[in-house]
Amino acid sequence: MLEALQTRLENLYELSVPQRVQDFLITDAALARHFDATLQARESLLIRHAEDRLDMALYVDDSVLARFRSINPRDALKHENFNDFMIALEGVSHFLYVAWNAGHDKSVTPMELELQAEVDKFVMAAAMTGARRADLHDVMFDQPVFDSALTPELLERYRDANDFAARYCRHLERNFDWRAARELLVELRRFYRLPRYAKLDRIKHCH
Repeated sequence: MLEALQTRLENLYELSVPQRVQDFLITDAALARHFDATLQARESLLIRHAEDRLDMALYVDDSVLARFRSINPRDALKHENFNDFMIALEGVSHFLYVAWNAGHDKSVTPMELELQAEVDKFVMAAAMTGARRADLHDVMFDQPVFDSALTPELLERYRDANDFAARYCRHLERNFDWRAARELLVELRRFYRLPRYAKLDRIKHCH
């Protein structure tokens, strides 16, 4: 199912990435903590720079994937599996964004990674649930709950990503015809390829 999410994101953004998420997947928390002793989340992209190479693994807790198998979000995305869908999709989003940028010799900041993941989650959830986009925007962005254990630096990063993504996704919701998606796809694909500062500048000029 993670492979299916990667394929949907690649189709959405018109990407071609040879690395497949299933080949980089870790589901055992103890193994993931071997690479990151501070790990607490149920999803994390683990990255290590080694000379001229980038080592990468995606950890998604097995309990999340088990619920995916019992209630497949592709067939029935509902309240009871929405959170698991968001966790898994965020992981795939992170993996794909790093893999694509690394393949184009482009660096990625942690805040940029979180911002793109929030946009990915909004667009994919809107497409898969059929929910009113305004309602989805309220659920995702208007009253975010952050882990109380986050460091001040991480809290600032997640808040910034949430605020910027909220503004951009509101722009998408209000200014594009989602039924005739050609212009929306052009916008999303262009935004995906922008570097961080250009992304933020694009959002600041949204209305």
